[in-house]
Amino acid sequence: DPDEAKVRGRAQIRWSAEAGNPFAMAQLGWDYADHFPEASPEEVSSQMTAWMRRAVDKGHAQAADLLADCYLSGQGVGRDLEMALTLYARAGELGYCHVYHEVAKGFERGEEGFPEDSAQALAWYRKGAACGYPYARKRLGEAREKGELGLTIDIFEAMKHYYLAREDWDGKVAELTSKGLPAAVAGGDAAAVEKWLRFYDPEVPGFLEGWLKTAEVGAVDLARRFVAAVVEQPLELVFAETELFLEDVQGIPLDLRGRVGSELNDCCRRLI
Repeated sequence: DPDEAKVRGRAQIRWSAEAGNPFAMAQLGWDYADHFPEASPEEVSSQMTAWMRRAVDKGHAQAADLLADCYLSGQGVGRDLEMALTLYARAGELGYCHVYHEVAKGFERGEEGFPEDSAQALAWYRKGAACGYPYARKRLGEAREKGELGLTIDIFEAMKHYYLAREDWDGKVAELTSKGLPAAVAGGDAAAVEKWLRFYDPEVPGFLEGWLKTAEVGAVDLARRFVAAVVEQPLELVFAETELFLEDVQGIPLDLRGRVGSELNDCCRRLI
């Protein structure tokens, strides 16, 4: 009998929830109206809130997210933005890192029940980035690159966000590095050059091209850093990188090639 099976299922979920199972607590709370159609709207609201809160207290991230949605929209409870934010933060702490990003977008755009507030948006994007959510990092990179969310333009900080996201956002790391490092060299800013070089990872697409741009603006003295970065890798990779380098070096003006060659020669002598 389908009705009997439904009654048994309801009883089992309730028993499991009362026994302390957070998944059953969350399911019972969220689907209370379906499990108990005879319940009044007031009972549904109070029971939903109570069981979802118990699930949150047990560390159920989705329950925190869903209950926050209820407080944000006023579904079954009184609308309470502060309570919603507290619960969204709890969901993030429990591993729902994407929640930080969604809240930040709401504040940035003034949508989904959030007031428009760039300072709050920035704070929540930073929470998402700290939690390891790549899209939050991407947005921070965009904001630093374009001077948005109240931030000043800083292409080095923008590059760092793209890099730490561990995603190749349309080659942004290589693009910004190929702009930033030569600019620092051309400006004679030794501290800025050092800063860029520390982040200049040979594994990043565009490393060779970026270094060559540096050489083209006359900073051949930095070749030693490039060579050292290459030769510290396994020998077979050194040969592969060297072949690429020899192809790309053809683009360097003739008067610089000899100086670049001397740096490579120094490298070989160190290897011997």
